[in-house]
Amino acid sequence: YKDFAEFKSFIGKEISEERLFKSMLKSIYTKKHNVLIFSKDDSHPDCYLRIGHRIFLIEFKDYLMASKTMTSYNAEIFQKKLNLQFIENDKKNPKGVSQLANQIRFLENSEYDFDIYTNSKIRRSKIEIYPIIVFTDLQYTMPGINSYLVKCFWTKYEDKSLFKEVNDPIMISMSFLMKYMQFFAFSNAPP
Repeated sequence: YKDFAEFKSFIGKEISEERLFKSMLKSIYTKKHNVLIFSKDDSHPDCYLRIGHRIFLIEFKDYLMASKTMTSYNAEIFQKKLNLQFIENDKKNPKGVSQLANQIRFLENSEYDFDIYTNSKIRRSKIEIYPIIVFTDLQYTMPGINSYLVKCFWTKYEDKSLFKEVNDPIMISMSFLMKYMQFFAFSNAPP
């Protein structure tokens, strides 16, 4: 690897996402009627889970909070880093909450080809949407981060009331999923 960023990218994709995150969700949501899809297509969520009338759009983020950001004690630097990782990167590509907002907008008028739920006579007006970001660095559990990203999400997504409900996005740490994996598997509860 040329540098730490390249190494971290490999670890994040091949280990954290491919081997841990995906295999964990596959072992939890094993029932036939659950629709669990992992997609490599950038226009799709990293993970799509539908349990009945509830759709969980999950973005997986294996970011490290830079020590320079943490020790700067500067709110503007901290906010800029959050924006780059969870809203829009330097290349103006959507990240995190922006990706989730785009996916919900897509579902307002269409369906992913891997889950044509209208064939099962499920109407959009009965669907509940749950946008979720799963992250690995516990620094992102700091108070205020989730509420800041919720505000950013609602500036990116305008609810047109086509669904029964679009919930606030939530951030869940990978360690939380691991710790309560048995509970989710036993109850078939969403993440």
